[in-house]
Amino acid sequence: MGKEDVPKNEKNKKNLSIPEASKYTSLSLPYLYKLTSTNGITHYKIGSRVLFLMEKLDKFILDKRVSISYEIDGMVLEYSVKNPK
Repeated sequence: MGKEDVPKNEKNKKNLSIPEASKYTSLSLPYLYKLTSTNGITHYKIGSRVLFLMEKLDKFILDKRVSISYEIDGMVLEYSVKNPK
């Protein structure tokens, strides 16, 4: 089975256009366009096409994780022990 025989469905697809990336991440099209124009997200340009690798989109989302309050409390405590006034 050659490369051309592999069905192009979501499971096998590794690169996404902007509309596909929007659906995949639930981010709006304007926000994705803004991120690409400011280089705020890893993307690839081939001619006029903008593509995203699914793994880079996953990393982008995971990097936006917000710490919960007890994690922040722990970081504050750790910092205050290491850096007494």
